[in-house]
This record gives sequence, C-alpha cells and structure tokens, in this order.
Amino acid sequence: VMAHEIGHAVARHSAEKITQQMTMTVLRTLLFLALGADIASTPLVLGLQLPYSRLAENEADAIGLQLMARACFDPSHGPKAMERLSAGNSIPEYLSTHPHSATRSKQLRNQLPDAYEVFEARCFNSRNFFGQILK
Repeated sequence: VMAHEIGHAVARHSAEKITQQMTMTVLRTLLFLALGADIASTPLVLGLQLPYSRLAENEADAIGLQLMARACFDPSHGPKAMERLSAGNSIPEYLSTHPHSATRSKQLRNQLPDAYEVFEARCFNSRNFFGQILK
C-alpha cells in the first residue's frame, strides 16, 4: 500500500489532477454557455474524470510494484494485497474512481515477471550482501 501511494507521488498524479480539474471546469463552462444548461457534467465525469482516475490507480500500482522490487520486498505481495481489498467492490467499475480489486490484482500478476527480474537483480546479486546471506 505504501509503495502504491509513493507511486502516486512519483507519477505526480496530484499535479495532473489539478490540471484535469481546471480543464473540466473550462469545458463545463463553455458547454454551459453554448447550451444554456449544465448537461455536460455527467458525461464529462463518466467519459474523462473516472477513466483517468482508474488509469492513475493502475499506474500507481505498477510503479508501486517496481518500487517494492527495488527495495527488496517480495513483489508477489502486491497482487495479494489487492485480493484482500476485494470486499468493497459493489458498484460497477465504470462508476468507480478505482478499478475493482480483482482487476488490479490480475494486472499486477501480469507485471510480476518484470518486477521479479528487478527484485532478483538487485536483491539476490552475488555482489549484494543480502544475496550472499540468502543464497
């Protein structure tokens, strides 16, 4: 979970979110002026804001998995952590700010080979102190 949150910081998601909010405000204002009613809010949220939010979560997951591997934490715990969070997935994914936990876990499992490559190169290298002890 910590690696995931650090992934948000590394990817500068907060800065991207501010830019996105400013863009959404301008689009909603222009559409309101053109149409005379605020009928654009829901389509903008469903079509831009929520998909971007889920994309940012997936990106933070991927960065977090790589950070775990670089810090010599077993990357297999990333997908397992997502599986433990799966109880709260009662709304459709397209209405959520986060991908469903099962989706996230599957994506992380698909990224495990790359993470293990980093993990083994950094943590089980014969020049590495921990690698010498753990072999």
